[in-house]
Amino acid sequence: MTKLKKIVRPLRAALLAALVVGAAVYLAENNNPIVAGLLVTIPVTLPAIWFIKNDKSALKDYAWSFMLGFITYCIAVIIFYCLLAKFNFDKKKAVMTAMGAWLIMILLVYFILIKEFM
Repeated sequence: MTKLKKIVRPLRAALLAALVVGAAVYLAENNNPIVAGLLVTIPVTLPAIWFIKNDKSALKDYAWSFMLGFITYCIAVIIFYCLLAKFNFDKKKAVMTAMGAWLIMILLVYFILIKEFM
C-alpha cells in the first residue's frame, strides 16, 4: 500500500463520521431532534469496515470490539437519559457523567475482556 493510500483511507472514514455527526447536529438544532437521534444511530464504525483491508481475522476482531463498544455506548446513553429526564440534571452534568461512565466501562472492557484475549 502506498503512503498516499495509507493517508487517504482514514481520511475518508473520518469524513464519513463528520458528515453523520454534522447532519445530526444540524437536524437537532434546526428541524427534528428525533430524526437527528435516529441518524446518529447509524454506526459510523460499521461503514468504516469498507475501508479496512480485507483480512478476515482483523475484520472479526474489529466487529467484536465494535459490538462491545456499542454496548457500553448504549448503557451510557441510558445513563444520560435517566440523569436528564428522571433526575433533572442539567445537560452538561448529564453529558459529562455519561461520558465518564462510558470511559470507565470501555476501559474495563479493554483490560478485562479484550487485553485478556490478545
